[in-house]
Amino acid sequence: MGGLRPASGAKVRPRRHGVSGGGGGFLHGFDAATGVERLAYMPKGVQRKAAVLADPHYGTAIQPHQYFVDGAMLESDAQFAGRWRNVLIGTLGSGGRGVYALDVTHPAELSVPATATNAVLWDFSEEDDPDLGYIHTAPEVGRIQGKWYAFFGNGSHSPAGHAVLFAVDLESRRLHKRVLDPSGGNGLTGVRVLRNAGRELLALYGVDLTGQVWRIDFDDKADPAAWRIGFGGVPLFQAKSAAGRPQPITVKPSVAPHYLGGQVIVFGTGKLLDDPDRHNTDMQSLYGVWDRSAGVSSGTQAPWASLSNQRSDLLQQLITTTPVQVTQADGSQRRFFQTSSYKVNWDTQRGWYMDLTLPGAGG
Repeated sequence: MGGLRPASGAKVRPRRHGVSGGGGGFLHGFDAATGVERLAYMPKGVQRKAAVLADPHYGTAIQPHQYFVDGAMLESDAQFAGRWRNVLIGTLGSGGRGVYALDVTHPAELSVPATATNAVLWDFSEEDDPDLGYIHTAPEVGRIQGKWYAFFGNGSHSPAGHAVLFAVDLESRRLHKRVLDPSGGNGLTGVRVLRNAGRELLALYGVDLTGQVWRIDFDDKADPAAWRIGFGGVPLFQAKSAAGRPQPITVKPSVAPHYLGGQVIVFGTGKLLDDPDRHNTDMQSLYGVWDRSAGVSSGTQAPWASLSNQRSDLLQQLITTTPVQVTQADGSQRRFFQTSSYKVNWDTQRGWYMDLTLPGAGG
């Protein structure tokens, strides 16, 4: 965990700590120099099932192992309530439906009961909002007009199966949400913010279990009620295989500037969250999709809205069939495959895709 940035702008580095989720139901914080535990916090989303850990048959076929604090985390600086702070925001992954945030600005205070209770900024579970699901990717943090928010998708297996963006005002600790897709069997699985040169947020990209890539325009407005779903309320893009099957996205997208303006959204498809996923042979792919929106806001219509399979406007890249043998430092041999680097015609094409298979092989 990092340090404190006071109003003067100087960076103060307190004693460094590390954090880790655990199968015993707690988030653990350790002194990085000594390894001594300084913090143990049990998020609300796992408290109801913690009693199973005391079952003498736990971990056996009678009472199988369960996940607890199993999700990704983010540590970030943020300025609210008049000063700079370090905030740790954690998810539960497969352990439960929930997200929590701790103020870790002063790690030494976390091991003192009198001050440790003040470190919990918020802790939301499905009890607070039924659209919260199992979140497996790290949240994002940023500011809009000086106001700081934490952003995350609702994840998979929420009761209603909607795709929902959540935003928490770090100062008021209020939970806001925007339903992007109200149809069932979906979930917003990962988000990535887009910043300007001054580090203020311009927009946010989110991906979901049906392969849809969404854009939220903030329009320089700090009020969540004023934020808009880009492109007139429809996704920028939907990933589908050549057979026309939607390809689920379960990881955060990456965003890179395009030399002609706008951004390229890079992501891979695939899902390994349910037992049947182990046997699924549907084709999965990598994508680089160009969002030409060069200003603060996106357009009013998605560029591919009229296409039944939007990959038709993308250039196909390939994995070559001839492997490359590489000798490691220990003398062992490793086999790698090269990929094509066909040049995209940006006048007529909107990006590229690569199916994750060798030419001539099955899915």
